[in-house]
Amino acid sequence: MKYYSKKIITLMLTSGISLTTMGCTNVKSVDNSEITMEYIEEDESELIDEAIFEEEYEGESIVFLQDNAVRAIKDTEIIDINGEIIGYLPKDEELKVNMKYTDLYEVKYNDKMGYVKNTDVIEDYITRPQDTYISVAYINEDTSIYSDTYESNIVKDLSKYESAYIYYEIGDYCYVMSDNNIGFVKKDKLNILDGTFVIVDISNQHLDLYQNNEIVMSSPVVTGKDKKTPTKIGIHEIYDTRGNRDLIGDNGSRHYVDVMNKFYKGQGLHDAEYDIHYDESGNVIKKHGWRDLSEFGGYTFLEHGSNGCVNMPHDEALELNEYVDIGTKVLVKR
Repeated sequence: MKYYSKKIITLMLTSGISLTTMGCTNVKSVDNSEITMEYIEEDESELIDEAIFEEEYEGESIVFLQDNAVRAIKDTEIIDINGEIIGYLPKDEELKVNMKYTDLYEVKYNDKMGYVKNTDVIEDYITRPQDTYISVAYINEDTSIYSDTYESNIVKDLSKYESAYIYYEIGDYCYVMSDNNIGFVKKDKLNILDGTFVIVDISNQHLDLYQNNEIVMSSPVVTGKDKKTPTKIGIHEIYDTRGNRDLIGDNGSRHYVDVMNKFYKGQGLHDAEYDIHYDESGNVIKKHGWRDLSEFGGYTFLEHGSNGCVNMPHDEALELNEYVDIGTKVLVKR
């Protein structure tokens, strides 16, 4: 093994390597009047721009990169430049650091720039394989991710339908990133996803649309009410793509949606963002949806989730609709 710092050696001795994950999105106002945005030059003796190390497994050389990151020491608010909360970084999770300020770290969150208070986090590293993944898969039965092909150490137990990025094939195993850990999983425990497919993550209230193994769009969502009407976990296929319809609520209320892509017993992907359409005279033509944009992501689903459908912001739902069709696979995981 080649190494470039003592920090790297410490990471490599652990059973698993923590990777970056996204928190859940919710929007509200916060008072950050005491926070100063004075820029501080990074001290190279404390922060490493990019560290590299290498390991060999059965003749395959795997190169890893490490980026500067912060790890939350408690559930931490992520704010934008205006002090609005745009998400949450759960305790012990990490985000990549772009810049260090007097009171804040600038981080990348859901393809946006955000800030976390330095009192809520500690400096850490994000480790990832240097090469891009070769395919995306899901776990077809409960299994484990191991630190080696001898299965001598379990890095993480994985539940059926968890997703995984495959980087290498080594004998009967694949080297993967799954559930924020990296290691080895038996090939026969993995089912490849290809073409166009959707992954809905209930825990993070997040949706990714893939095409040819690349994410082409992402969106915060609201899934089924957690304990009462949960969205069905599993691998599904879209079987109905009708839109321009009214959805009828439990109380008989009717809400118009532009798109509805059903994938399991009436559960589907559809727009739910509240919007009013007017004619040229200012008269109301149609009211769309019922959710404020700030409801998507975060913890809305716990108490105020859907009846099982995956609710999406309006524009994202319409964009998704351009890619999916009858037969498109939808993986719902937790």
